Amino acid sequence: MLLLNFIFILTALPLITVGASLTALYTATINLVRQDGESPVKVYFRAWKKNFGRSTLLWLASLMVLAVMVLDALFFRRIGFPGASLLFYFSVVCIIAFLVVLTYLFPVQSTFYTTFWAAFKNAALFLLAFPVDALILSAITFVPVVLLLTHFAQLLIGFLTLYVFIGFSLQAYINAFIFDKIFKQYTGAVGGKFAVKR
Repeated sequence: MLLLNFIFILTALPLITVGASLTALYTATINLVRQDGESPVKVYFRAWKKNFGRSTLLWLASLMVLAVMVLDALFFRRIGFPGASLLFYFSVVCIIAFLVVLTYLFPVQSTFYTTFWAAFKNAALFLLAFPVDALILSAITFVPVVLLLTHFAQLLIGFLTLYVFIGFSLQAYINAFIFDKIFKQYTGAVGGKFAVKR
């Protein structure tokens, strides 16, 4: 887990490669949960290389959509015409919903062969099909971020230490148990192996 965390940080440092790194991290951690016996580091690098193009496009597209949503929210917050506050809150809800979809996006990319747009569609469908799991995944993923933002001075050093050493891989590993439970229903387990596994 420590090694996976360091590799993830190094490969995600250029920022443009975050999508490929998240896909590879989830490929490795889901394989760990399934106990297939293959080296997680070997799985990580193979998945990173295999998914680099598609995952990078997904990451950049996600950033663009998120940026537009944030700009919309800021615009509605600043203008003063009637109904602007309602549009602002609607924009905030859309941002939160999109962030939750993103928690599924790269695990879906790590597990299923899919087209670019189908990856977004399937991530949203998994969210709607498993709302309780979506809530748990969102809590695991975003509660630490909210805690850091609300208690920045008190938690900064602790969070930096945690995430530099094990935080990213541990979070992905915990989430992988939920994703594995969900994805098994759609990949058709045969003899412990998965027919649609990447």
